[in-house]
Amino acid sequence: IDDMGFGAKIATAAVASVGKQSTAVIDVEGMTCNSCVQSIQQTVGDRPGVVSIKVSLADNQATAVYDSSVTSAEQVCD
Repeated sequence: IDDMGFGAKIATAAVASVGKQSTAVIDVEGMTCNSCVQSIQQTVGDRPGVVSIKVSLADNQATAVYDSSVTSAEQVCD
């Protein structure tokens, strides 16, 4: 997300894990429209280890589910 030009940081105490799948809520700054949302969802969703990502323009947040044996919340933010 950061490398796409948006600010991203993991929301405090918002990381949960179940087995190898983890969920992280990420604060995203700099989104201005639904094209930003779609761009983040498509680009990050195609990364290895990312199971799903849902981005909310209204909340300026993304919720990512990822395989923690392949990637990390920090890598999803980058």
